[in-house]
Amino acid sequence: MKLLGNKKKSIKESSKVDKAVQCDNNDPYVRVLILEKLPKFTNPSDGNFDHYLQHLQQVMKALKIDDKDKVSFLFACLQDKASEKLEQSQLLINENSSWEQTTTLLKNTFGQLKTTGNIQTLRQTKQQHDQE
Repeated sequence: MKLLGNKKKSIKESSKVDKAVQCDNNDPYVRVLILEKLPKFTNPSDGNFDHYLQHLQQVMKALKIDDKDKVSFLFACLQDKASEKLEQSQLLINENSSWEQTTTLLKNTFGQLKTTGNIQTLRQTKQQHDQE
């Protein structure tokens, strides 16, 4: 019974956020509520940025986030190692860049990590094989 009550509470809170987003998503309080609902991307070495981006787009669509706000929310969702990698890459993108430009550059940036990791793994495997 308690679980059902918690589920109802989260549904009510969710609908409050959805209504607030429709009213005014420029309000800083509403932006914080939106950001809390968006999934975060923290570990680019997982190589699952494409999957993350698809999920993020679905959530943004459900929350009815304007195209002009998507990029700024995307930057806010990049956290921990992903944020560090973005800073290190010094990409020429900002919150005024288009969604397509931004996601393409980020896919290339986070995709490189996966490739680099695969190359390092192959080198280690080759070294181990050579030693045997």
